Amino acid sequence: MKTKLLSIALSVFAFTQIANGQTLKSYSGNYGLKCHEAEVPYHMLTGKATYGYYENDDYKRIRKGKFTYAGKVANNGVTINLSINGNYSNNLKNGLWKSVLNINNRGETIKTTCLANYSKGNPNGAWRIDAYSNGKKETIQLNFTNNVVTGAFSLKMSGVSLNGKSNSEGYLDGIIKLIEGNTEMIMTYDHGFLVKYIVRNTQTGDIQKKIEADPEQLATYAKIKEYTAAGNTEALLDLPFKVRSDANPGLYEPFNKHFTNTNLGDALPGDLSYPKNKYEWSAFRIKLLDKQETRAERLERERLAKLEAERKEKERLEKERKEKERLARIEAERIAKEKRNKAIAQNKKLMAELGKNRKAIESRFRVIDPIATSAMGSNVYKTKRKALYEAYKTLLDHYLDQLKNTKEIEDQNAILIKANKLNTRTIELFDQKNKDLEKALKKADSAQEIEKLLITS
Repeated sequence: MKTKLLSIALSVFAFTQIANGQTLKSYSGNYGLKCHEAEVPYHMLTGKATYGYYENDDYKRIRKGKFTYAGKVANNGVTINLSINGNYSNNLKNGLWKSVLNINNRGETIKTTCLANYSKGNPNGAWRIDAYSNGKKETIQLNFTNNVVTGAFSLKMSGVSLNGKSNSEGYLDGIIKLIEGNTEMIMTYDHGFLVKYIVRNTQTGDIQKKIEADPEQLATYAKIKEYTAAGNTEALLDLPFKVRSDANPGLYEPFNKHFTNTNLGDALPGDLSYPKNKYEWSAFRIKLLDKQETRAERLERERLAKLEAERKEKERLEKERKEKERLARIEAERIAKEKRNKAIAQNKKLMAELGKNRKAIESRFRVIDPIATSAMGSNVYKTKRKALYEAYKTLLDHYLDQLKNTKEIEDQNAILIKANKLNTRTIELFDQKNKDLEKALKKADSAQEIEKLLITS
């Protein structure tokens, strides 16, 4: 039982600690504002604020409930008074926020009231500025739907009047009229797409400028709307233009500037639309048509690219083939040259061998006849193995005639090889007694028969 009671006590204690961590506290005291992007020097004001908050686990203040501020500065005859009233929910602006700015500049007074509605930190609902100066009133109005400017908007200042509207997505839609002095600018938008732009003189009614949407773009935009409404995103690829979203800076910047000056931008926390240095709304959106490659154009480009790639590949292969042929030709020429050089070297060697062998034959077969030499008083030679020698001479002369009439070095070498073989064979037969061979040689009446008897037998 004691254990159970202790457990319950600890649980209650822990719950109390958590509850104490969420205890709503209140601050009331000096408060400095910082909004350096505004033209009004809010950072110079001396003021006091009151607001409720609780602290999270990191001791960060999470504002909740009503917020009030009152501040003032006076310098060089200029007095500025500012009051701010609004509500926080979980540290985010929520509901209506109102700021009232009074400036007295040496007797000239300006009173500006800004009303801005929020939902969980996002602009949601009407935003309005009313400024009074020397009996004149200036008004700026916007309407937000979760940070998107929708519906009618207007601006009325000294010499300037602007009226228009945006659709539910923040795109300018319908007629936008801007009057500055004697000049009126009329812009006609179709859900963000500028259809017509006219500038005219308000006194004479003279049209000073008229610009209409390009007919091709206008026709394309009509198809874009049709296909988008039908969910036919594929058909969008067949159009020559595609939509690019942007904002009209001539509208966006002035409204942004005026609300920065009066709603104080990031001077107070909790505005999700003011992350850094300026408001970031989805506002005054426009649709621009950028040229795009249609599906047909893309297919044609790809087809031509494929053909070009095939042409280049064919060109590469042809170049490669010619290069291979060139290298093969060079190699063939190298081999042929090498072969010819070898053949020439062989030819010289065979010719030298032939000359040597012929001398050897002559020294064997042609000898000095001592009796005839003595009788004649000079060397007289006689022929040994006359039938063999004469057959040798006949066949050798036949080879030499062939050699004389042959141009190709390889063919010459073939003849020289046979001639040297003849010499070698004749020397072999010199020392052999073969009466049958000699009888056959005497009867042979052609070089071919002798070749058959001496070489091939």
